Order: sequence, then structure tokens, then C-alpha cells
Amino acid sequence: MDKAVRFLGLMSCALLIFGSIFKVMHYPGAAFGILSGGFCFAFLFIPSLIIANFRNASDSGLLENILYAAGHLAGGVFILGLLFKLMLWPHATLLLMISLTVLVFAILPGYLTILLTKKTDSIQEESTRKDEINRVLIAFVFFAMAFALMNLNGPT
Repeated sequence: MDKAVRFLGLMSCALLIFGSIFKVMHYPGAAFGILSGGFCFAFLFIPSLIIANFRNASDSGLLENILYAAGHLAGGVFILGLLFKLMLWPHATLLLMISLTVLVFAILPGYLTILLTKKTDSIQEESTRKDEINRVLIAFVFFAMAFALMNLNGPT
């Protein structure tokens, strides 16, 4: 299952990257790469990642897994919003605002709270926890800045 999840993630990322490069260079096939990569990410990779997380959930609690699943879903909606924005489809701003609002005001603070209250037994686990806290703070700044950059007055 983990190999399939990794393969789906790599395939969707590769399709998105090559589709984006093709779009910038105005090559044919850009729309296919972007669409197939975005939909593969949102509708194949994210659900399989959520299922894999729940199957391997022996060491974490149910609330933590639900938070992970909600974060993955919000990330998938964010990718769909970017896809809609890139393809100039309607409702892109709505998708981006919903996903960024959920990520900035619910998922990341909840995950940060879990990390800050988690007890560690060894120095290695404490170092890993500090690294995760730093990654969450970087993601928080990234998504908060993307949230601040959203144009709420113009058309989608």
C-alpha cells in the first residue's frame, strides 16, 4: 500500500511539474499534464494517503488521525483551487479561500497543539518533534501569506 501511495504521489507531482513547465513554455499538452496531475493528486493520492494513515494508526490516537485526514483533504482542495486558478475556471477563489481558512485557522493550530503537548522519552524524539514544529511554523507562514494575498474583490 505504501509503495502505491508513493507512486501516486510521485506520478501526480511529475505530471503537475511537467504540465506547468509546458504551460510556461506554451507547449502542447500542458493542459493534459496539469489536469491529470491535479486530479490524480486530489482524487487518487489524497484518499489513498488518508486510508494508509488510518491503517497504520497504531501509535497515534483517533483525534490525531482525523486531524491528519482533514489536513489532507484541505490540501487537496487547495491543489484543486490552484488548478482552477491556473486553468481560469470559475470558483477558484472560493476553493482557495475555503482550504486556506481551514488550514490556517484549524488544521495547523491543532497539529501544533498536538506537537507541543506530546511527551517525548529520548533526545532523538525531542529533536524530531522540534523539527516537526519548525515545519509546521513554516507551513503556517506560507499558508497565512497565501491567505493574505487572496484577492477577494475581483472575479475568480
